[in-house]
Amino acid sequence: MKNIKKIMLLGLVLTIFAVNEMKAQDEITEPCLPDCIGDTWSPAFPEPANSIELFICSQWGHTYTAVVYYRTRLACNMYYDYYIEFIGLTDGLPACYTQNNLTWAQMINQIILLFIAANPGNYPPLMSGDPCEENWRIMKGSCWFYRSPGGVGGGIIAPLTETEHLHYPFDSHFVPCTTAQCCLEYFTVCIVNNVRTITNTGYQEPEDCGENVPYNCQPTCGTIYR
Repeated sequence: MKNIKKIMLLGLVLTIFAVNEMKAQDEITEPCLPDCIGDTWSPAFPEPANSIELFICSQWGHTYTAVVYYRTRLACNMYYDYYIEFIGLTDGLPACYTQNNLTWAQMINQIILLFIAANPGNYPPLMSGDPCEENWRIMKGSCWFYRSPGGVGGGIIAPLTETEHLHYPFDSHFVPCTTAQCCLEYFTVCIVNNVRTITNTGYQEPEDCGENVPYNCQPTCGTIYR
């Protein structure tokens, strides 16, 4: 009888944990909007975000890619803004990242650099000789976690809801822990000899995620504005 009670208690704890994880995910609603309030994101929420597939690396004959879901805006007629909403991983954590012992935050930042280089919003500069642009900004959740089937790679087990899976059809993915805190990072982008250079300006070490966030959250940014 004691063993049965223990099993029932464990099942209850796991159920509550999964519900809390999905509830936290459901609370990810409006994209961050720190300033220039009249300049809203495109596509406008709650329309589905745009997406772009990025090549990460090939390892042992296998190609790893990520699909970044994003929104864009020209803020105050001077800031070239991207909002990173979700990162789907086609085959789980890339081996080229895990073998180098990168943290999830480092993996996310590596993917975001690839995203900036791809420049799906077609922001300037666009060719060599164009002046550098100092007002690129990336907005994303300040803390993220990794989810995967069965918790593979240290991921959280709780599945996506039916609606979420419709918009983000990836079992393995990075997703913000909460939108209560958000990250705003500035970048300077140049093109020299047809090579795009990307500099994160004013970088700070990520802060602690604090309380009331899903298990396994990791900080990704120190420039939290709210």
